[in-house]
Amino acid sequence: MQLDYELKKDKRKILYEKGEELIYLYIKWAKYVSMFQTQNIQLLKGDLTESVALKVRSETSENIDHDRVLALIHAYFPEIKVQFDVADKYRSEAVMAYFAFKAGSKSKSDTLDAIHENADLFDREVKVFNEKLSEILKVNN
Repeated sequence: MQLDYELKKDKRKILYEKGEELIYLYIKWAKYVSMFQTQNIQLLKGDLTESVALKVRSETSENIDHDRVLALIHAYFPEIKVQFDVADKYRSEAVMAYFAFKAGSKSKSDTLDAIHENADLFDREVKVFNEKLSEILKVNN
């Protein structure tokens, strides 16, 4: 009985530590995505040059460990994978809107609208993800 208690306690401790790591990495990723979307808006408005945007992106993207975020979700928190996927879908749609503009198949106005809309939806899903992960950690602490 004591062994079962100790095993459960160790499992909760590991889960909590992995949850803390996931929160840290996920927030870092979400901030990078938000910065990327903001830069695309600035590029469209002419407030930023491509060379400056590329420099900033290359400097900051090295610190983003997207694969580790996915690994932690799959290994420890599969119940919140849906929230990650939804947020990532909105991220992708904003990026695709910008690329469609660059390819000439989308107007600047429509692109700005699409980026703003998907950025708002992305932010909402990031909050949902964080809330669900916090709930899981509270239950297991």
